[in-house]
Amino acid sequence: MIVSLDELESAVTSGLEAVHTAMFARAKGNLEQNTFTAQTAKEAAEIIESKGGFIKAMWCGDRACEEKMKTDYAITSRNIPFAQEQVGDVCLVCGKPSDCMVIWGVSY
Repeated sequence: MIVSLDELESAVTSGLEAVHTAMFARAKGNLEQNTFTAQTAKEAAEIIESKGGFIKAMWCGDRACEEKMKTDYAITSRNIPFAQEQVGDVCLVCGKPSDCMVIWGVSY
């Protein structure tokens, strides 16, 4: 691509914007394709084992449940999204009522 010196600034700006938009779309698609929902800790572990990625699941907020996921399955909480989804009614570990959805995953 040949660009005149007068158009260089706008060409670089638009080129960088196009790269950014394409990379963001690819990353977002990858995240969506590799995020799964689980209702139990065992189901979450099976999904991580077979597919990798991330798990959306409910959590009661008890630190003991988070530690059990880490100890038993090597899965840890990755984040608590601001935009909550109700992907279940109970904690994936203890089965207590829960209204907090957490993204779980494996740290590498």
